[in-house]
Amino acid sequence: MSPPAIACRRAVHRIRPPLVDSVWISDELLADVYHRFLQASFSSQRRHGSNVPGPLEARKRASKRRMMDLAAAGGGGAFPNPAMLFGPSSTGPSLTGPSSWKYQPPSKSSRTKPGSSELPILSQWLLDLSAPAPPRPKQLDNLEQLEAEPVQDEPSFDDRLLSFKSLVNSRTDQKIIRNLFLEYCPPGGESKKFSQLAFKHMVDIECPFDQILLLLPEPSINAAGTGNVERLLRLLNDTPMELTNTSIVRLKQRYNYFFWTICKLNAPGSQRNMTDGEILTVVHTLKSANPTVLQDLERAHLYNDLWQSCFTRANIVSPKSFDAELFQQITRTFKCHYGPVPLRWMKSKQEPLVEDLVGLLRWNLKKANRKKNNVLLAFNTIPISLLPSLFRAVTASVARQPEPHQRASELDSWLQLVDAFSKTQLPENARRKIIDMVYRELAAQNVGPVNVLSYVAKFNLKRTIHSLIAGWAPDVGLRTKLMTCANSFLKSRTTSDRKRLGGALVELLVEMESLEEPISAAVDESVELVYRQPGGGAKAVVDFLTELALRTSTQFNPQILYRIVLETMYTDSAHAYKLCEIVSSLDLRFNPNFPVHHILGGLRSMMDMSRIVLNARRRDHLPTPYRNQPLVDLYQIRVELIHQIAYQYSLDESFTHKSSGRALYYLWKYLRVHSLPIGPLMTKALVNVFVTRPLLDRRWVSTRRFTIVRDAVARVEGKETAAKLHETFWYWRGELIRDAKRRHLIAGGEARASVAVVRRLGL
Repeated sequence: MSPPAIACRRAVHRIRPPLVDSVWISDELLADVYHRFLQASFSSQRRHGSNVPGPLEARKRASKRRMMDLAAAGGGGAFPNPAMLFGPSSTGPSLTGPSSWKYQPPSKSSRTKPGSSELPILSQWLLDLSAPAPPRPKQLDNLEQLEAEPVQDEPSFDDRLLSFKSLVNSRTDQKIIRNLFLEYCPPGGESKKFSQLAFKHMVDIECPFDQILLLLPEPSINAAGTGNVERLLRLLNDTPMELTNTSIVRLKQRYNYFFWTICKLNAPGSQRNMTDGEILTVVHTLKSANPTVLQDLERAHLYNDLWQSCFTRANIVSPKSFDAELFQQITRTFKCHYGPVPLRWMKSKQEPLVEDLVGLLRWNLKKANRKKNNVLLAFNTIPISLLPSLFRAVTASVARQPEPHQRASELDSWLQLVDAFSKTQLPENARRKIIDMVYRELAAQNVGPVNVLSYVAKFNLKRTIHSLIAGWAPDVGLRTKLMTCANSFLKSRTTSDRKRLGGALVELLVEMESLEEPISAAVDESVELVYRQPGGGAKAVVDFLTELALRTSTQFNPQILYRIVLETMYTDSAHAYKLCEIVSSLDLRFNPNFPVHHILGGLRSMMDMSRIVLNARRRDHLPTPYRNQPLVDLYQIRVELIHQIAYQYSLDESFTHKSSGRALYYLWKYLRVHSLPIGPLMTKALVNVFVTRPLLDRRWVSTRRFTIVRDAVARVEGKETAAKLHETFWYWRGELIRDAKRRHLIAGGEARASVAVVRRLGL
């Protein structure tokens, strides 16, 4: 086996890191080196030589004692001094961490003489451990490498801008300007500011307009939101010129080329470097162009081209958001576009701006409910002369929506917006004409007041009255009179809208009858409207017909009333019955389309059945399978249900005898009156309530009541069962009478113990 010093040195050299100024050694690596050192040092230490003490033996023993001091008891003692392993220049464990130490190799300048060192003198094989490894290429850390490299200062934003301005003049070529811009433009968020200031500098030094315009297609130079296009347009508007044909034609060509560039850059599908707001601002800025150069019609054509090229419905409309500021800018554009050329779009029907504006309103009607003020402010930017046409177009577009749910949602939002618009600061005549036009357009699209009520989410009386009058009175004079009558009625009443609607309809019908206008169709529509209104139903129809019959002599449509009765006979049978009574008092009782007397019997039965189910549910006597079923289903199985309810009443002892007997008698009477079959379950309930329970409680049972029960048992279960019941009853009652007399005598009674006496005494 090789000597210990050689084995230990090889082990250390295998795991020794490259020579560096400082290196961190992990605990695992340090422990591995230490244990290998101990194993190589002590496991092979065998005694060679004589047992006789001598000079050589003394040196061996001294060396052994020093090694034993290093690893007391087999390595379990204190950790050896690092200088013994890695040289006298080692500083030992690092103070920066509890489990690592910093290695620093020895240097020539730090060597000390053996005599002056405080460490013990090591043998040669231990000193060889601290011999330096062969030199290796030095590898610096990333952090040290970054610290070692000189840091070059980045030029500031002002320095970049100053350098760009110093190199650009009015005669600089467009390609050179582009390269200079790309060279000096700072990265990140400062590029937009640099672009604004660079364009401003080119405008200030009066660079040629064509040279600046060639820079617009560059997205890296002209970023979105910089406002450079608007700045160029203002420069174009402020261009001084001589009023000659040549200069006017040249400036028109510049305008056309300028807008052609914008349309090409911002067309759908291209990489846009302008926001929607910037495009609309450019359109609004074009209004200040010289009217000698661009007339109204020419400017309108430029608006059309720009709008059709730069905007699509997906760009300006988002179902999840409503940009009120963008909407106001669009309406300002609308005013700029159609102010000088009014109503031209109504004739052509080919203006993209108007179609997109109507579509924008429709798409945002749902969101506009929450931001009506923003939309109303945007409407103020549209000329008053164009508002009726715009409102008519939106109303017709909403009314023609094929999908019912979407049409209901849009119509509800649109009518709420119209109601809010009626409270704006526009002149009263203009507002009244616009609202009147909206409801007349709905009537023309076959969207009557009943349809409006079925569409809208919240009932609005004023909206309903407007819709009614627009459909009833095509004449302007009649419409004005009816509106005056309705407004005076609405101002004089303070009741709920449901009651006010019926009263307002009565007033309108009375006014129309006084003006000798036909009211039969209006009456039918009024009945339908009162019935369909929120909170209406048969009760509202009964109140309306009662008041209308007192003030007019009109006849009602029996088919409408018959349909209302059939729809409410299961849900509101009481008011459906009253409706039939009202009809039976009129001439309609002989109408074959409304068989009143045939319906009255069924309604009476339905009302009684509804009362039975209600009482049973309140007393918790309704069987479990039938508790959640509607009355319509329960009415089909009423015979079986009444028998089960009666039997539950007979078993319930929490109520008095009179209460249970009264409820059971009502059920038995219902079956008898409506000629329904009576089964054994009903007779058992009768016997239990009227005979068994009173006798068990030592109460008196009259002969008349027993006779009625016995006859019912004889009809249902047979005479033999009735005879047994008869015999049992008389025997039981006789025993109770004898027991009562006996108790009376025991208590010290002196008078005769007759049946009347013991009943009076409660015996």
